[in-house]
Amino acid sequence: DAEVQNDAGVPLIEGCLARFECRRSQTWTAGDHTIVLGEVLRSDMRGGDALTFFKGAFGTLAAA
Repeated sequence: DAEVQNDAGVPLIEGCLARFECRRSQTWTAGDHTIVLGEVLRSDMRGGDALTFFKGAFGTLAAA
């Protein structure tokens, strides 16, 4: 299967409900982590049921 890429050659995840293509704007070191602030260059959204991850398990959101 051919991999989908953006104009810069970055691989894009297919089938997701939302996708943000960002450029790294700033970074900060915080202990053993690096916090990255990205400038959104492009975004895509589509309808569907959202996937959740809670207490070690995947699930979906139910309507109230």
